Amino acid sequence: MSEIILVKPQDKFWDLETLQGMFRFRHQVFHQSLGWDVETHQGMERDRFDELNPVYLIAKGSNNAVDGCWRLLPTTGPYMLSDTFPQLLQGSAAPHRDEVWELSRFAVASTGRGDLAQASLGSVTFEMIRCVVEFAFSQGIRSYVTVTSVALERLMKRAGIPLRRLGQGRAQRIGKVLTVACTIEINEKLCQLVGCHLHRSLWFYQHKRQCKVRTHAGERHWEKARRLLHPFGKNFQGERSAFQPLQQHR
Repeated sequence: MSEIILVKPQDKFWDLETLQGMFRFRHQVFHQSLGWDVETHQGMERDRFDELNPVYLIAKGSNNAVDGCWRLLPTTGPYMLSDTFPQLLQGSAAPHRDEVWELSRFAVASTGRGDLAQASLGSVTFEMIRCVVEFAFSQGIRSYVTVTSVALERLMKRAGIPLRRLGQGRAQRIGKVLTVACTIEINEKLCQLVGCHLHRSLWFYQHKRQCKVRTHAGERHWEKARRLLHPFGKNFQGERSAFQPLQQHR
């Protein structure tokens, strides 16, 4: 069984142990398994974009260890595609708009090797995809951009996610990784594809605390009760809307 949480690091309920666990998980996947040229320190992988108060999507297993992660940043401030890998746009302008966010550092625990060490198709992957789609609707996000490997692009397409390459659409080798820049349009068709519902997504995110989901292998849908709990405050009794649209970087 896994638990998926979507929170901001500056939230008062944030669990430092979980945050450090995510950085250790990223070190394991991106540095040790994939051999990427990433910044690591004391067994944790983090970079300057982690200092910009991103939103994190984190999956935790039954042993409370992190076994999945995703980082979300608005494009109104610095982000990886614009500031680190603009060559992937091949002359096109990087987006800097409130309604466009970037997805980065995606990984799910996998028994695969090589490119498959980053993620595999399973219940945790599908639930994480569903959560970022519902988050997009809650924040008025119309599209995500992402820098990803060709291998992960194929996996996402197998999951039914309609990625479209940016720039001239040609993959480039960055270090050892064949890499592309892609965009994902957020619309009701995608929402239905991943099993969420537009109006329900907006209501739950605007009137409840952050997303908390428990997943089991083979599950296809969330129980309604899963969306009513705060990630670190199960007994939270506040009546005020606590998940308002985030203030974005300018």
